[in-house]
Amino acid sequence: IDEINASMDALMTVAQSSKGITLGDVKPLSKAIKNASKKGLTEEVPEMKDAIDLEQRLMEQIVVQKELQSALDSGKIDKLKSALDHAGDLDMNIDLVKKVRKMVKEQQAQRPASERLKEREKKENMNDEEFERHRNNNIKMAKHERYNFRKYYKIRTDGDYVKNIYFNKKKVSETKLSYQKNVIPKSILELDKDMNKMALGVHKSILGYCGEQLMSFPATLAQDILIKGLEQPE
Repeated sequence: IDEINASMDALMTVAQSSKGITLGDVKPLSKAIKNASKKGLTEEVPEMKDAIDLEQRLMEQIVVQKELQSALDSGKIDKLKSALDHAGDLDMNIDLVKKVRKMVKEQQAQRPASERLKEREKKENMNDEEFERHRNNNIKMAKHERYNFRKYYKIRTDGDYVKNIYFNKKKVSETKLSYQKNVIPKSILELDKDMNKMALGVHKSILGYCGEQLMSFPATLAQDILIKGLEQPE
């Protein structure tokens, strides 16, 4: 048990490293599990079960790390997104994940408007059966922990969000993804200057429509939000 606990403690530190892990990092834990098994320990022992679960999880991480690197080397958007999904399943946030996210953002930003329009038209032209199947798949996927909105890769970092704020930075960053009655200092997502300005305007209109801030003609505010959504579907 002591050997297992010591190996797990050492591995947990390595697993949190931004560099990721290697097979060599996992070997001491695998050896400790093997030795404990020879001495009659089974998964009924909590420490043994935790060690086996951790070993399996880290071996999966090593596989995903290779997938992330392969996706980076290929530069293909489908492979990049698939690798990100698998990294999300394991809640990974190592340097490789950040590099893949960056490449996905760059490729999406460079996509021509005609291509995005074609995708929208394809969705709009779905028949009822296709739409329902697409909807059910999306609902099923949305239940997965990796799709928790707090993990969305386009959300600004706390440092970026409070960059131009001089007081109460900690409080502002802590409420970034929470309901608030004041207009946010920056768009929640990473947007360019013009889109950021529009996002702040939309948020202000939402507050006015909901009665959190006193504004005239709330129905007009709601209409303005809808128009902006149609004009800027991205």
